[in-house]
Amino acid sequence: MAEFASGTNPQRIETPTQHHLMLKKGDHCWRFNWMDGDKNQLVATLLDLAVDTRNEFDWFDAAIVRHQLDGYV
Repeated sequence: MAEFASGTNPQRIETPTQHHLMLKKGDHCWRFNWMDGDKNQLVATLLDLAVDTRNEFDWFDAAIVRHQLDGYV
């Protein structure tokens, strides 16, 4: 039977880490923020930005940021 007298969980709870990346291109600056475990969602966002012709972010920019993401766990 588990004891709950202390009110704490015996398992270690890790707080997710927030990460930041910034890309500057000419007068434009994109700042990307994500939490541990959200890297795939960020990659999808990069692809959406690259497809959208209304902004200056292109496929090369997406590739550069994606390459930088490889440095994060």
